[in-house]
Amino acid sequence: MPIAPQYSLSHQHLFEFDASVSSEIAIRRGADPARLSIWYFTGGRFFGEGLQGVLLPGGGDWATVESEDQLRIDVRAVLETDDGARIYMQYRGLWRALVPGALTRLLRDRQAYRHDEHYLRVTAQFETDASRYSWLNGIVAIGVGGYADGSVHYSFYAAR
Repeated sequence: MPIAPQYSLSHQHLFEFDASVSSEIAIRRGADPARLSIWYFTGGRFFGEGLQGVLLPGGGDWATVESEDQLRIDVRAVLETDDGARIYMQYRGLWRALVPGALTRLLRDRQAYRHDEHYLRVTAQFETDASRYSWLNGIVAIGVGGYADGSVHYSFYAAR
């Protein structure tokens, strides 16, 4: 017997996020390919309705590579809005190749990212002391991502 959901999930577009990343710093964890894969942000921007600015230096992704086809994302970043507010953002999630070998071909061989070959989803939380953006402190955002030319891109949505 099918189970009817008791709740629904609505969402609202929050912002687009683009970040360029450094070369990988790898720390092996047992048998290849298991490793801690660190990618520092080297620049970036975010832009949405009423929320836009730059990605400050110092953040990045401390991803755990579990296999050739899957990694766990663990990001910390500081956003600075065009009006000077600072917002701490952290997001975690999963990047999984839907086609065997697609993740390795992308990251090692620099082949083009194809959305139909990857599942890249994250959840984000925010912290700010800027009163005009304090509403961010009380939401969870969902990000759908992609990768191209040394940069990650996410579309973030506020889960309602």
